[in-house]
Amino acid sequence: GTGAEILRDNTNIHVLNKRGHDNGVSIEYAKNLTGFELEEDYTDLITRIIPFASYTDNETNEEILVEANAVDSDYISNYSHPYISYMDFADKFEDKEIPTTSKLIELAKKYFKENKCDKPKQNFKIEFVPLSKCVGYEGIQDNISLWDTVTIKDTRFNIDTKAKVIKTVFNVLKNKVFKSSFGSAPY
Repeated sequence: GTGAEILRDNTNIHVLNKRGHDNGVSIEYAKNLTGFELEEDYTDLITRIIPFASYTDNETNEEILVEANAVDSDYISNYSHPYISYMDFADKFEDKEIPTTSKLIELAKKYFKENKCDKPKQNFKIEFVPLSKCVGYEGIQDNISLWDTVTIKDTRFNIDTKAKVIKTVFNVLKNKVFKSSFGSAPY
């Protein structure tokens, strides 16, 4: 939940803020991209939040539910239908604070920004030729290893994103990486 990443070797375990580096390596269609496969996971996707919170009235000792209007993500029009979630924000209010619809709407917008739940999880399986092996790019350093961040661009599918290297297939006979998988590691 903190975003920490674990690095293990044969003797030590390290907890790091971030594994790998972003060396500015780019894999692009019509340059060095030779194979492309995209998997999208929509299971945790939310594009519309209906925020609510409940509190107990001190005078009547009744539990009162406050529900705000639906809050839509900026990306809701990217999908054929909304992915709706009712969300309880009662824990975001102080003990004696009465929930308001305006604060509930603000909390739902903040939830979209912080959790990026309005975009599907993407994993890429990519085959590519390192730019340093291409004519005209011989002087470029584009070594990548596990957990490094790489920019992936494919104009055919309107993809321009950064992803982490989560798997590589290395050909020992040719002494080069044959395939790489990018995205988020399955846990």
